[in-house]
Order: sequence, then structure tokens, then C-alpha cells
Amino acid sequence: MRVGFVGLGNLGKAIVDRMISQGLELYVYNRTIEKAKNYNYYENPNELFKNCDVIFIIIRDSKAVEEFLFNKIEKQNLKDKIIIDMTTNNYQFVIYAYNKIKNLNGYYFEAPLIGSIPAAQSGNLVMLIYGDIDKFKKIEDIIKTFTRKIYYFDELGKPTKIKLLNNFALAGISYSIIETITIAQKLSIEKEIILDILLNGAGRSHFLEIKKDKILNENFQPQFSIELLHKDLNYFFELINQFHIYSHILEPVNKTLKRAINLGYGNLDISAIYLVLKEKIFNDERFIEGMKLFQEGKFFDAHEVLEELWREIPKENKYRNFIKALIQISAGYYKYLVQKNKDGAIKIFNNAKNYLLEYQDEKTIFNIRELIRNIEFLMGLIEKNEDISSFKII
Repeated sequence: MRVGFVGLGNLGKAIVDRMISQGLELYVYNRTIEKAKNYNYYENPNELFKNCDVIFIIIRDSKAVEEFLFNKIEKQNLKDKIIIDMTTNNYQFVIYAYNKIKNLNGYYFEAPLIGSIPAAQSGNLVMLIYGDIDKFKKIEDIIKTFTRKIYYFDELGKPTKIKLLNNFALAGISYSIIETITIAQKLSIEKEIILDILLNGAGRSHFLEIKKDKILNENFQPQFSIELLHKDLNYFFELINQFHIYSHILEPVNKTLKRAINLGYGNLDISAIYLVLKEKIFNDERFIEGMKLFQEGKFFDAHEVLEELWREIPKENKYRNFIKALIQISAGYYKYLVQKNKDGAIKIFNNAKNYLLEYQDEKTIFNIRELIRNIEFLMGLIEKNEDISSFKII
């Protein structure tokens, strides 16, 4: 059987590399062609479907899967194809997709995965799968190239229910552990000590074992991103709502993830919620609102919200001048775009830069050095009398 693969995101690429390392010949398609050029690839997804018998898919969400399978792929190219959809999907969508592809004489497998990039690289992913049992037997050995455990279910939708439950548990565990660490720090207990004690006590967990170094070093390169977990929790909410079930912890956890996304952390690893929880100022609703207004280009409104927050911050708080720098940035935009005062804007942006210089070696929720570079670039645009309204400084 000729095998195709759609989706070269972080996890998809790790799976493809693992499958190839196990001797499989693969043909890939990715929306961004550049990512596919190190592999045997098709530029047109219909060509991949025409030429492959088995197609693995792992893309962003159910909306993307629906658009891909039922808008991009021609109906005749789905006939007799075995489609293994490893995307974490909405519960209702997998039922819809299974029946639609069945009506087109194809074979849809609902096949979400448990595990992240390291598990994919070592062939230790877990797959939860439902689909035609006879076809499953034909593809089982292919799946085993990147999994250590396959759970086959005889009920449509069950793999998705379990996957969403698993990610709900992951979210709750990660939130409670990281909040424990940030509270410990606020009680003057060193991060290294509380981590070590948790790892040797009741707080020991797989999550903590694999995320310890990320939290210690505050290096949050993604294995599983905040944005994707937030998406999965929204799917979980839709699922339990459909069955009239209530969760006591879903709302605060999902709210924290949403805050992290609003602060620009969506693409970071889920352990990066540490950055949101560790500093009280960055949890303040006014700070979150100010950042949201920044991203929407509402600089005067952002200035007002952040100014109110700044007035309440004690003088000894080390982030007081950081907030002041953000206020200065919003004022600089207003001075140039609304008041048309070029020299005044440059002066204000320069003040913001000077405030930020004291934080350039700090690990904060922003890349301070990059923010300083953006301010310098912005001042250069203003010197040339150029429009800065579309330039996103943060």
C-alpha cells in the first residue's frame, strides 16, 4: 500500500520522520510547500489522494479538516481511500466525517493521539482508534511504527471522548502544579526546592517530569502549545455541555489559557502558563485588557487602562517601570498618529526604550530585547514620516 501524510506541523513532522526512519516510504502534502520539500511531496493534495491508498492526516482543528477533506479534495478521490485522521477533533465532527466519507465509499478512521513530540520521535505515541476492523488490520503495522500502544474501540466517537478527557486531565494537572510552584515562590520558597520536593512527593507526575527543565530554565519551546490545549478544552466544553455535565475546574483553567493567548503566548508550550501565574501584575484584568487593546490598535484606550493599573502598583515592585514603558509606547503612538507630533512621539518612544533597558536581561512575559529593537525600528519609521499604524510593536 502506498502511504500519504497530510500536515507537517510540529507533531506531524516528528511522526513523518519517525515513520521514514522505520523504513516506510511516505508521500507528503503540506499547505506551506516549503516544509514539504525535504520529503517526497505533492504540491496538489488531490494528486496525493489519487496516488496513495492510505492517508494520515494531522492538522490544526476540525474546521481545517472539514475544509481540507470536503472542499479541497474532490469527492471521487475519497473513494476506497483509508483516511486516518489523527487531529484532535470536535466530537460531533468525527461522527459527521465518518458518515460522509462512508457515503462516498471511503474509510474514515477517528484516531486521536496521546503524547507529544518526544513520544513521536521515539515511537511512543498512544493511538485511540475507531473504524472498519478489516481495514484496521491492514494498517496496524504502519501505525505501530510510531506508537507503543493502540487502543481499538468499537464505538464511533469514543476515541474522541477519551482524548478530550485526557487533555482535560492534562490541563488540570498542569495548572495545579504550576500554580503550586508560583505560590511557593511568592512564599519565598525557591523554585528549585519546590520542584524537587514535588518530584519526590505526592506532586510527582509525568507532566512534571517532562516539564521540569522548561519551568526551571523558563525555556518554553513548544511540545504541545497553549493554543492547541485551549482549542481542545473548548471542544471538551462542547462535549460535556451536550451531555449536560458540569465541570468545576474547567472555567478557571481555560480562562488562564485564554489570558496566555491574549498575552501572545499561544504558540509556546503549555508549561508557559507559569509566566502568566507567577506575577500578580500580569494576572490583573487591566493588564490583560491593555494588551488586548494594544493588539487592536486602540492605543489611547490602552494608555488609560494601563495608567490606572500603574497608579496602584507599589513603588518597590520591580515591574512598575515595565508597565510605565508600555504606557509610554501607547502614548507615543497617540502622539504621532493622532496629534501628528513627530518630535514628541520620538521623545516618548525613547523614554519607553530607556525604561525597558533595565529589564533587558530579565525573563518576563515579553522578549524585552526584541521589544527594544521594535521601538528603535519604529522611531526610524517616524523619522522618515512613514505610517506606523499597521506596525505591531508587541
